[in-house]
Amino acid sequence: MHRVNAKFRRRAVRALLLALFAAGCAAPAPSTLEMERKQELTSARRATRESRWRDAAALWREILQHADANSREACVETARALIELHDPAGAQRMVDLGLRTFADDSGLHELKARALEEQGLEHAAETAYEHALQLAPNDDRIVFALANLRHELGLNMAALQLLEPRLTSGKASAREFELAGWIYRSLHRQSQAYVSFDRAFALAPPSLAQLLSAASMYADESVRRKDARAADFSARWANQALAIDPQATAAHMILGMLAEDAQRDAQAAESYRRAVETDPASVEALSALAAVQQRRGELEDSKALAQRALALEKDPAKRAELEKLANPPAPGGG
Repeated sequence: MHRVNAKFRRRAVRALLLALFAAGCAAPAPSTLEMERKQELTSARRATRESRWRDAAALWREILQHADANSREACVETARALIELHDPAGAQRMVDLGLRTFADDSGLHELKARALEEQGLEHAAETAYEHALQLAPNDDRIVFALANLRHELGLNMAALQLLEPRLTSGKASAREFELAGWIYRSLHRQSQAYVSFDRAFALAPPSLAQLLSAASMYADESVRRKDARAADFSARWANQALAIDPQATAAHMILGMLAEDAQRDAQAAESYRRAVETDPASVEALSALAAVQQRRGELEDSKALAQRALALEKDPAKRAELEKLANPPAPGGG
């Protein structure tokens, strides 16, 4: 009897194990389709991250066809890729398609504005940026994009109204301070322009082009007369530019002007000479050096430089000034 019961128990255990195994085999596994779509999403995001825009556009378009939970992201990223591929009209069509479903999506309105801007439709782009900003009033990217567009449209006061709260709050980025600098300059508020550029360059290391653009404000005589700090700022930026590129002609020219204004003609001549060496065809450098050399009594050098400049200059008024340098009156003449 005991032997029969043991045999029965073994059969029961075997039957239970078989049942559990069968149940395990029948449990639902992730579908092949689901796995493929996850892989598609991973590939699309990687293509965007790596700026492979053609691949990204194709992958995101494929995902968009699924009409699932990833549709909004797919629409945004397809439009972004098309903008990067210089197809703003295609990007606009994609965004308009997305807005039918996601009408209050600030990211889509921002992309629509970018697409319109790329097509030269600036006023329509301004409206789209404004709509995006209403939906996301604290989005600094939209604030900057709208302020920058308004600056390009000449609407500088409207641009400044957007930026100034961020400038005074301490939240502004380097590029926002730089944009403010150009806006202040356009409004002839040079002191604020200098301070804004200085803040921008303190927040992020400036490029050669940024340094030269800011320092070039010194070329405006009215700036030199009105702002006592213009010389200090401009000298610092010009020297920073030369540290990046010793052949930067514009930086040598700015340092020459600074030296002239400080009545240091020998130093001015040296800076202008370096400008001529870095760009032998620069009429401005040749003319400036000729004028300084004439003041210093180095008449032959001055005449030779003026003649080189005359061979290049086309403007009649400037040619008249150069003629005086190339043919100065004889000493003691009337």
